[in-house]
Amino acid sequence: MPLQASWLFSDTPEDIAYLKTLKVLAYSEGPLAPRVGDSLFCQGVNIVPIYGGTESGATTIVKRHQAEMDAGEWAWFRFSGRTNIRWEPQGEGTVECQFLTVPETHQVFVENLPDIKGYSTKDLFKRHPTKPNLYRIVGRLDDIFIMANGEKTVPGPMEDAMTASPFIKGAVMFGRERNQVGVLIEPNPQYKMEPGDEQVAKFRNLIWLVVAEANGNAPAFARIYKEMILMTQPERPMFRAPKGTVVKKPTLALYKKEIEEL
Repeated sequence: MPLQASWLFSDTPEDIAYLKTLKVLAYSEGPLAPRVGDSLFCQGVNIVPIYGGTESGATTIVKRHQAEMDAGEWAWFRFSGRTNIRWEPQGEGTVECQFLTVPETHQVFVENLPDIKGYSTKDLFKRHPTKPNLYRIVGRLDDIFIMANGEKTVPGPMEDAMTASPFIKGAVMFGRERNQVGVLIEPNPQYKMEPGDEQVAKFRNLIWLVVAEANGNAPAFARIYKEMILMTQPERPMFRAPKGTVVKKPTLALYKKEIEEL
């Protein structure tokens, strides 16, 4: 059964021992933080990402090539040969996945492309630098924001790295038309705090290692400074879709005043 990526990680010996007995441990609904995936893979867990959607069905192949396993490329996957994909460049080395209808092998359930029958996923991928048939998902087209200096920031991988922390329930980056990026953090329930509480500074220190990890995979202009970490308030939690994922636009609108002040 595919699992939401943010629920996957457990580092107890008993849990790892059980996960190692599975032929395949599939995850979906978003990328897995690199340190989590690396830890599971290095301990012998065969983790495999599955990509798909209501509009297109499941479109990736579960079985790995041995060379990919030897290289530790657990985050990369192949698309089924029954699909016909048009890759639309979006800059910064990213491409959008568009499934074109192939009546004999792959009929998408929603056709929303203006020029041909097919489905625009608005999901952003990167192609493997040396294995062109391997891809990994990095975010959503509508999540990209352009900063005041014209640079484009793809927040997905950084947000996923931060939400892998046991202290963080949700993370949404902001910085559209700004000179600097920041992040809105929703602490896990046991770490909720009131605004202005002295614990806010302590919590920033508590999560700084995972924020620094996220920064390590980002270009210099997209790195988050400690003073640009904003905390949610208990009475104003992040908006979430029924499946539990954060709905970003209304969440950022909820904290517009605080973001402006920051």
